[in-house]
Amino acid sequence: MKLINKSQQIIMFYNSKKYLIFILFFLNISTNITAQQSTKDIKWIDGDDFGKSAQIPYWFKESFLEIELDIEEALEEEKLLMLYFHQEGCPYCKATIEKNFSDPTTKEFIQENFDVVEINIRGSRSITLPDGDFVDERAFSKLMKVQY
Repeated sequence: MKLINKSQQIIMFYNSKKYLIFILFFLNISTNITAQQSTKDIKWIDGDDFGKSAQIPYWFKESFLEIELDIEEALEEEKLLMLYFHQEGCPYCKATIEKNFSDPTTKEFIQENFDVVEINIRGSRSITLPDGDFVDERAFSKLMKVQY
């Protein structure tokens, strides 16, 4: 894998919003399901699944949501930073977690090439942008033009 410097990755971060969304959309297409350990529950409001939860995969990065720091850490491991945008109650988000991130081939590829940080598009956690500005998850999602 070609090593990318910090400024190139920050530029890629801002210029690749559509690419990130494409990656996540592409991951939604797969249909393999396997069991998965996790560290965080997400509640779903979805027909028979009302009140049940899916779980963020255990191998997602535990982040302080400092984007520049996350980029630097990914670069140190010769990886890219992937932001996984989701919201509670979204059936597509649930399918991505339960099907795509559990597929052994997809999971292995992502783990080898990306540090994955989850962002709740309706969330309130504070995110530090590379320019030092602070926004919450909701505002950041709007900034990245992520919509449901």
